[in-house]
Amino acid sequence: MKKNRIRKKVVLPCIGIGMMLALSACDASGQMLGNTTTGSAITASKVADSLASGSTTTTENGKTSITVSGDNISIKGNGATSTGKTITISEAGSYQLSGSLEEGQIKIKINTDGEVK
Repeated sequence: MKKNRIRKKVVLPCIGIGMMLALSACDASGQMLGNTTTGSAITASKVADSLASGSTTTTENGKTSITVSGDNISIKGNGATSTGKTITISEAGSYQLSGSLEEGQIKIKINTDGEVK
């Protein structure tokens, strides 16, 4: 029963994020855009409303805040880490992402029963 909850609350949103990343490389007709071999630019607010960091502070509303600007990732909160252009969520919780991420990755890897928002 717990595995099904984890699957619904973690795996399905990850699949949705992956689909949005794949579709962001297409134009309005559904054709692949030119020279998108390693990824494409995406608007962070369209990808996910939830991400985390390894910092020690949280925003006023209790969510971990991540701001992406070009090659810079600024994180305020707990629950994940960022290395290069890869952000990995490792704890359940509420996260807020803003900015845009080019040719980067967002990973969700939690080992406990919980929810990532």
